[in-house]
Amino acid sequence: MLSARVRPTFHAIVLSIGLLISLFVLSLPAYAQPKLTTLSSNLNDTWEGAIQASDGNFYTTSIITMRVSTPYSCEDNPADTCSYITKIKPDGTATIFHTFHEVDGQNNVDGMSPNPIIEASDGNFYGSALIGGAGGIGTIFKITPAGTFSVIFTFTHAYTNGIETSLPYGGYPGPLVEGSDGFLYGTTQIGGPVGTDYGTIFKVSKTGAMTVLHEFPGSRVGDARNFPDGLLPISLIQGADGNFYGTTLQSPQDSKGNFLGLGTIFSISSTGSFTTLHNLAIDGSEGTQPFGPLTQGPDGSFYGTNKAFGYTGTPDAQLPAPLDTYKTNGNFYKISNTGNFQVLYNFTGQADGRDPSPYLTLGSDGNFYGATRYAGSNTGCAPFSGCGVLFQMQPSGTETVLYSFLGTKDSGIPYGPLVQANDGSFYGTNELGLTGTENYVPGSFFNLALKPALKGPIQITFSPTTVNANQPVTLKWSVSNAYSTTAQQCHASVLGMPAGSGAWSGPQYGAATSSGFGGSATLTPTQEGTYTYVLNCGGTETGTGTLVVGNLLTVQTTSLPSATVGNAYSQALAATGGTPPYTWSQLSGVIPSGLSFDPTTGVVSGTPDQFVDASLSFQVKDSASQPNTANGIVTLSVKSGLIINTISLPKATVGVKYTQALSASGGKAPYSWSLLSGKLPDGIVFSPSSGVFSGTPTTPAAAGFSVQVKDSEGTPAIVSGSVSLDIVPPTLAITTTTVPTAQVGKNYSVVLGTTGGTAPFTWSLTSGTLPKGIALNAASGILSGTPQQFGNATISVKVTDSSTPQMTDSATYPLTVISGLDITDTTVGDGKVGTQYSAGLTPTGGTQPYKWSIINGALPAGLTLNADSGVISGTPTTQQVSTFTIQILDNEGTPAATTKTFNINIAAAALAVSTTTLSSSAVSTAVGQSVTFTATVSATTGVPNGVVTFYNGSTPLGTGNLNNSGVATFTTTFTSAGIFPITAVYAGNGTSTGSTSAVLSETVVAVGISAAFSPDSLTITSGSSGTLTLTLTPTGGYTGTVTFSCGTLPAHVTCSFAPPSVTITSSTTTATDTLTINTASTATTAMLDPTTGHRGSRGSSLLALALLLPCSMFALLRPRTRRLLPRLLMLAVVCCGFVAMTGLSGCGSTSPNASPGTYTVPVTLTLSSASTQTINATIVVK
Repeated sequence: MLSARVRPTFHAIVLSIGLLISLFVLSLPAYAQPKLTTLSSNLNDTWEGAIQASDGNFYTTSIITMRVSTPYSCEDNPADTCSYITKIKPDGTATIFHTFHEVDGQNNVDGMSPNPIIEASDGNFYGSALIGGAGGIGTIFKITPAGTFSVIFTFTHAYTNGIETSLPYGGYPGPLVEGSDGFLYGTTQIGGPVGTDYGTIFKVSKTGAMTVLHEFPGSRVGDARNFPDGLLPISLIQGADGNFYGTTLQSPQDSKGNFLGLGTIFSISSTGSFTTLHNLAIDGSEGTQPFGPLTQGPDGSFYGTNKAFGYTGTPDAQLPAPLDTYKTNGNFYKISNTGNFQVLYNFTGQADGRDPSPYLTLGSDGNFYGATRYAGSNTGCAPFSGCGVLFQMQPSGTETVLYSFLGTKDSGIPYGPLVQANDGSFYGTNELGLTGTENYVPGSFFNLALKPALKGPIQITFSPTTVNANQPVTLKWSVSNAYSTTAQQCHASVLGMPAGSGAWSGPQYGAATSSGFGGSATLTPTQEGTYTYVLNCGGTETGTGTLVVGNLLTVQTTSLPSATVGNAYSQALAATGGTPPYTWSQLSGVIPSGLSFDPTTGVVSGTPDQFVDASLSFQVKDSASQPNTANGIVTLSVKSGLIINTISLPKATVGVKYTQALSASGGKAPYSWSLLSGKLPDGIVFSPSSGVFSGTPTTPAAAGFSVQVKDSEGTPAIVSGSVSLDIVPPTLAITTTTVPTAQVGKNYSVVLGTTGGTAPFTWSLTSGTLPKGIALNAASGILSGTPQQFGNATISVKVTDSSTPQMTDSATYPLTVISGLDITDTTVGDGKVGTQYSAGLTPTGGTQPYKWSIINGALPAGLTLNADSGVISGTPTTQQVSTFTIQILDNEGTPAATTKTFNINIAAAALAVSTTTLSSSAVSTAVGQSVTFTATVSATTGVPNGVVTFYNGSTPLGTGNLNNSGVATFTTTFTSAGIFPITAVYAGNGTSTGSTSAVLSETVVAVGISAAFSPDSLTITSGSSGTLTLTLTPTGGYTGTVTFSCGTLPAHVTCSFAPPSVTITSSTTTATDTLTINTASTATTAMLDPTTGHRGSRGSSLLALALLLPCSMFALLRPRTRRLLPRLLMLAVVCCGFVAMTGLSGCGSTSPNASPGTYTVPVTLTLSSASTQTINATIVVK
């Protein structure tokens, strides 16, 4: 049922172009009818079709992505992951079941590129790897359901002296099929035990024992080739006759190399007897490349497809004309087991597809289902004119396209076989899709559901459908598409292998019929539970059946609760066992009128309108795959429910209009009444249609009646009963509903009123206590008196009449007595500071005498409240607004109290005018010495208080508080000398205005000496002396010594002090010292320039004279005498120099004393602090 792929060698390259192209495409999602659903996608590898295993999951294989340069290595895969076996759940969830890894770029242990696998009769998976393995040319492997992988056979090379001589068992194996003998059968594309290289047919045990059944012989000598059986065998199927049928991709060639056809269909017995059944016609009319596998149909013929094939370029010399340029789109054919070949359908390469997949699946409806790899009605996969179609092919050759792939969302290029699942739908795989020339999309796993749906190919039923534990059950199974021995290789299992299922396992042997293949088994489950029994056939398809053990379906309900006419009703039938949910049907009986039955829910509901007792028969059916049914008898009683509810009618009162209806319930309204016996009271009548007693009774009486009621059912229900009616005199009632509020000290009176009854009446207090001062008059029902205490009372009174029997009535009243205490004043007058104030408060209500108090706030300062009279009086002292609450208490036993809040605004008195004067402790002071300023504030009335601020100009110096005499002081020091304007500012208070003092000038001097000469200047004659008196005045409190000295003096002027220093003490106010100026010349006295006051150089004058004299003499001399000039000049210089050195006044000097003029003599005063002062003395020299 499965196909192989051609090995990627030169021998197969020509016939494998279609396969190699398929490695570069993807596929597309589906359109509606039938519905195709993409369940899963594989981003990495090409999927090779799927099988459905016994666990209900699908298993698919993937080939490697090959490179042209190194066709056996895994392309661009750093993990060396070559291919996979993938497990896919029916919902599309995919997981890797096994991974094949490359080892050295050519070989690996497991093999690579696995063919589609099968599930064999032992429950394990078996398959072949096209390449790889220890020999590099393929393996046969086994995988347990748990995923344990093992290689059971490796295809290898045979060598002699290091030279390969043969492939003993062949190489590049195709897919496996399980034979009826339990062996695995398959083909290889190359090799053989005798050294040829053209393929084998083999069988291998499940433990790896290999037997070659047939080697495809052949030879090549130059261009001459001889392949008598064809070459490249590709697939096998075991037919119903026990022989195996298969195909080769190339037909035989004769000894001259001429092709005898375009492919071969053969048969071979299990012992190796080989027969060529048919060679495809060399002209291509029968198609080419019968890829296989074949599928055996109900008529015993084998059905298959041929691939699309052809060249459009240079003819291939190895192929005969016209094959080298022939092109075909593929076909669908059948062949008998004797070789009778017939083409049933040729694909056009248009909407019906091109290049059909080699796999054909025989569906449960007897039609074949398959796919084409290319073409179709959609334009995706541009290089191939479409991405392929899914089709249905009738055995007669009529094709119906079921779905055309888009090549985008649904992928495309379907290759592997479709597998029909237990639900009748088909599952399959796409290799890949193509949205452009090179734009690939992932391959996919899809589901195709037909409408109407087909049944699953494998059906399992049970008889009986539900059993108890240890009860035998017959399991029947049938396979509607198993006409070949391969398809009839069935094996059983129980899903999950639970204990107690009555195990069903191993190969199952049945019988072939015209409608398929089937068999049966007897099971005896030993434990309760729900079991799923599984049958896998052909290694590729699976069916299941479910059996419920120990949970028999039964109708649990035997009787439904009673219903009542006219009342809504709903009750559900109950069932147990089987497989919920249930559906119901009514077998017999009549549902009561007004009720209905819902078969979906088993609910009887509605509103019955007729009493009846019903017996009903129902059947319940469960939801098992083979539904179980159970029958049951259910009774339902519908009661009429008609009853008379009225036993006694309400009393009627003489003279009062009366209307009262009898009451009935149940049954079906409307009702009709009749009076059976009894006499109606005078004034009362009865209405049978409404059951109403009405009228105005005239006489007291006690009456009794017998009445009957009838409902409106089809068969009316009738009920009778007794009813009583009493006629009584008018009822005594108190008509007063409330009593008014009373007030302490005021007369109170209220009359309680009545109606009905018989006078006279008697009143009494039955509960509560009347307020003090109020009483109830028993004869008149008057509440009266003068209340003495406020409060709340609740009283109950009763009135009794004089009838027989006596009637009474009671009433309860809340009675409130208020005190009435209140303060009638709404305001009190305002006042003024210093002005006598008096205001009296006026009370009302309550009981005198009263007591007054302030309970919140306070009166203005200076005012008080008289507690007895309520008078506020006094002389306010402070301007303010006061808010206060006054309470008044009266003189009741429990005093009443009331409060009221008042405001009094006390305005300020007229302000007194203030005056501020300022004085200083020392109007003249020194830097750093303390000085105290005193501000005196006086007012026109009273003595001001508050704060005085002292300022230096606009700068605040500080503040002082006024004492009781209105005097404030402030003491400070000054850090610099100067005259400072000081003021005192009084801000005022609530009684006096503010005022500012006049400016006081504060003189601050530095610490030191003030010096002055007397007289201001000294006039003396040159050469004489004179004196000046120096007067010293200490400043800033200076004490210490003063030493005197002169600065630079004029020529011929000297100075002296007597005494040389003066001592200043703290008691010294002034001191004097005498300065003597001498203008007489001395030897050391410099010449005084009377003009400038500076001394000149005596030497320079003499030199001038010394030079002048010779020069003058030189002018007077005769020339002869002038020769003596140098000598005379030298003599003059020497002479003048001597004069100068000896202090003589010769050589041109006119005076030895100070020159006349006015001179300034600087005098320096050095203080004991080392500081100095300078004063100048003026001298006039005459």
